[in-house]
Amino acid sequence: MLRNPFKKSPVQTIEQPASEIELLGPPQGDGLNQLRIEIAVRLRRFPVVDNACLARLRYKASDESHLGLVISAAEVSTSDKLEIARGCSGIVPMDISFTDELPEALLADIEARCLPLFVPGLSLFECPLIVGKGCATDIPPRWEGATIFWYVAAAEYKNALLTAAEQARALGYEFRGLLDGKVNQMDHLRWWDGHVFEKWPEYAEHLPSQELMDAIVATGGYVRGPAIGFDGPAASK
Repeated sequence: MLRNPFKKSPVQTIEQPASEIELLGPPQGDGLNQLRIEIAVRLRRFPVVDNACLARLRYKASDESHLGLVISAAEVSTSDKLEIARGCSGIVPMDISFTDELPEALLADIEARCLPLFVPGLSLFECPLIVGKGCATDIPPRWEGATIFWYVAAAEYKNALLTAAEQARALGYEFRGLLDGKVNQMDHLRWWDGHVFEKWPEYAEHLPSQELMDAIVATGGYVRGPAIGFDGPAASK
């Protein structure tokens, strides 16, 4: 197992028997979406990586829990493992292990309870949500509400809309409907040249790069885009 206990520190090899590792469950928290995306950006640069997952782990001799990244990679050498671990450094403190290092029972438990990092068959959807202020504090006082564009990777538009509405409510907005009553499916491969530069050139520096959007779609992630305010009723269906 490999560990990067602090940002930008060298990767360390831990002499910890795999039989002493316990799974506590999947990680949770407000930053999980962004963490999955950032790890995916790094891992997608290594063709030998098949998939990975995040888990909360504990060593039997300790009460302390650790964030673990378990990576599946075919025919990966020790030097490759170190290079992949270095590539994932500087994000958050986490223990990195590979599937060929873990006992079968623990690995099966992790695969059953923890979401894989890369989720196949997803598309990118633009969800233009019409929201009221609710208890959110980032809408200017002169606005009665806003249309906020969420970009969500999902298997179908209904799931994308549910995710976008859930995130809007979590931020304190009052979800009122959809601009023009629809969710728009997009070609994520043309995100930067075909969408950002055509629709949001003035917001380009605040929106995900093409590499980042590719990782968002690969992981089933989401990102909040621009907001357009209004001081009266907005069109929705």
